[in-house]
Amino acid sequence: MKILVIGDSCNDVFVYGKCDRLCPDAPVPVLIPTETKKTLGMAGNVFKNLEGLGALTHIITQKEEINKTRYVHERTNQMFVRVDTGETKIHPLTKERLKLVDWKSYDAVVVSDYDKGFLSTQNMIYISKQHPLTFLDTKKVLGGWVNDFKFIKINELEYHRTLEFLNNINSNGFSYLWGDKLIITKGDQGAEYQNHLYKVEPTEIKDTTGAGDSFLAAFVYHYVSLKPAAETDPEMAQSIIPMSIMFANSMATKIVQEKGTTVIKKEWVNKQLV
Repeated sequence: MKILVIGDSCNDVFVYGKCDRLCPDAPVPVLIPTETKKTLGMAGNVFKNLEGLGALTHIITQKEEINKTRYVHERTNQMFVRVDTGETKIHPLTKERLKLVDWKSYDAVVVSDYDKGFLSTQNMIYISKQHPLTFLDTKKVLGGWVNDFKFIKINELEYHRTLEFLNNINSNGFSYLWGDKLIITKGDQGAEYQNHLYKVEPTEIKDTTGAGDSFLAAFVYHYVSLKPAAETDPEMAQSIIPMSIMFANSMATKIVQEKGTTVIKKEWVNKQLV
């Protein structure tokens, strides 16, 4: 399995520390760092999760470095503040760079758009037309530019932000334009597709950072894995999307039980597929 990820990436930095007093200069806690973790985030997190799942994965991302640094109490996992740097210097992806891609060599293309300036809607229209199996996760308000993507994954907040644009909503709350491709993640409730909520088991949540990226990677991996069988087996063709959503739910549930940005572990996958 060979997958291309395109999108803006960052470094997720977690500074954990002890905190047992307030600053004398202002009513803010004093954090004494004890551990620092640094991992790839945003599209980079999708890339690392797909690698962890076993896919041969390539990424196209910006050269500039974005850092999201979180200062966290080590015992309670409570975040005091997040400091973001580098977002104002992003050079946009050029069509010339996209023309160099050997699209046919990939089994799927994943666009992870955090709307930091790297990807334009014109970029994404072009990408969606280059490959028959394209997956989109975007922070932009949806519009006609998404029509050629196979699947669109957004969270509930992003969905409601888009409702103003979607002026043709049926009684179930889905646009007739994208009802067969829109997957809405709903946090600890699960994920919704075609008005059906695929629930997750209740679990202790330690950190939700990167859970949406992990859901996307797991869904893509599972769907692409089953696609050859679905092309010849009508029963599999009907169940491939629900099965992939449930697999993605299970992986995201594992992720939120970990501290910081975490990559899907192979033992989780093996246990789930048994």
